[in-house]
Amino acid sequence: MFIFIIYSIILIINALVFSVAVYTNTDPFDYYDYRRWKSFISFLAKKWLVYAGEIKRGEEVRVLTKSELIQYGYRFAKCYKCIISGTCKNCGCNAVGRVNNKQDSCSLDKFGTFLNETELYKLIEEGIFDNLEITVKE
Repeated sequence: MFIFIIYSIILIINALVFSVAVYTNTDPFDYYDYRRWKSFISFLAKKWLVYAGEIKRGEEVRVLTKSELIQYGYRFAKCYKCIISGTCKNCGCNAVGRVNNKQDSCSLDKFGTFLNETELYKLIEEGIFDNLEITVKE
């Protein structure tokens, strides 16, 4: 009886996967391949952004580059308290807006404007990020 229930659940999950694959016009076996989950999650995120009205249909949506991810992560780690509170502890500006603007820098000199890829990788080779610890507590 227990095995019958397990097989039934597996059949239902497979039916759902194939239904979603038909609806989204994708290959159903992509849902089972662990290497393709990143692209699948990106696909779902883009669909959600269109559904939520954040972007218009046909508008270009791009994924952040490795350089952007490193720099946004660095900014978040350096100004975590300000971002959580919403305003900068030093100057009172909108901390989230300042962190998201590539041309802005921190009033406490915790981060500067975005670097291009060659400048960033030069700093990485120099070991500037070696002692950076990111700890997020709520």
